[in-house]
Amino acid sequence: MLTLAQYAEQNSANDIADAAYSAAIKIAPKNRGAYDGRLRLALAARHTAQAQTIAAEIAQVWPDDVAARNQNAYLRLLLGASGEQAEAAEREADVLVKKQPLNWLVRATLGLARLRLGKYEEALAAIREPRVTGGEPPGALAVRAAILAANGYGDLRCCIPQSECAEDSAHYNTSTSVIDFFRSSFLQGFQLCQIVSGIDIVGIDS
Repeated sequence: MLTLAQYAEQNSANDIADAAYSAAIKIAPKNRGAYDGRLRLALAARHTAQAQTIAAEIAQVWPDDVAARNQNAYLRLLLGASGEQAEAAEREADVLVKKQPLNWLVRATLGLARLRLGKYEEALAAIREPRVTGGEPPGALAVRAAILAANGYGDLRCCIPQSECAEDSAHYNTSTSVIDFFRSSFLQGFQLCQIVSGIDIVGIDS
């Protein structure tokens, strides 16, 4: 069944692939490859809510898996988690950062949770280390850009490739209104940073 699912996925028959992966999970509930396949399909289709549900299932079956736990928290935040849910995501990410302090993905989740809670300075502290090298995951870089913008550092060119900065500088200068936009409307601000940067992250849909 897993072979069928993988073959279907490789040939872009995603509905068949998802059904086959689901069937494989029923046959072997701890078949990690099948879970990963379903998650991969959901992310590729930009079905964020479905991806989060699958990520939560993976984290439940494999509670010691840092990547799975982090992705679950990250996707919940992208879906708009606030209040107690955002606080829970912050606590989870804080634990994961302590386990893997050099992991940019878990630091991005911690920063995202704090930004969602309006803890702008604490969000900034979450991304101060490690140093950015340019090889970080796109999602982590977009979170970093959103945090910098919300704290008034630089301008929206923190989202733009260096080669484009000179040409576009007149359009993206930081102002109080831009900072306020990020703070008052987090998700739209985050999406704006994605649009400006051209970074493609999982869409915030259903």
